[in-house]
Amino acid sequence: MPLQVLLSTKMVLRQMLALCALVACVVPAAADEPVCQEYKQYLQDLDYCADPLYWSHYKIRSDADLAAAQVTARTEYELIRDAIYWNTELLAFTKIERSRLADCIGFAQRIACHRAVPRCSGGESQTLCKSMCQTFHDRCTVDGVDFVQRGMGKSYDLYTCDGLAEDHCSAGARGATLAAAVVASLVLAASVMLAY
Repeated sequence: MPLQVLLSTKMVLRQMLALCALVACVVPAAADEPVCQEYKQYLQDLDYCADPLYWSHYKIRSDADLAAAQVTARTEYELIRDAIYWNTELLAFTKIERSRLADCIGFAQRIACHRAVPRCSGGESQTLCKSMCQTFHDRCTVDGVDFVQRGMGKSYDLYTCDGLAEDHCSAGARGATLAAAVVASLVLAASVMLAY
């Protein structure tokens, strides 16, 4: 095989690989695969969690069962409410007035909804993040008493916020990750074309 034909074939292969790398950045998911949908696309299906999820950048998976998720969220909220807000023994022990836990209980619904209807990025569910969990504890701490820890006990999985991801609540972090992936793909494509 002549050298010129061989070099020409290599060049075509390199260009095809580069094109594939670029196309991979923009090709949407197949129609039958779950995708992340914008708030306006699922707003009409929300009732109990409509207010806590009302952020323009909030996305959920297209295959999410919102009716079941909201039942789960309500159940968890009631568990938190009963263990903290209506826990007369705990209130008597701490001598803290129930009214001072209003901010805590208000945020508890948001926590329950975020856990039951997780955020979505790139088609993947992203559960509660560490910053939101820590905010939950901050709002439930009155006069140095953490009512999440005192009321819910160590068996509650948010007794501490350990093990949760840092960036799942951050739209900026998700955007930065996507931008970095696109740039990496472009650099890869350029390096393939310029190799040799």
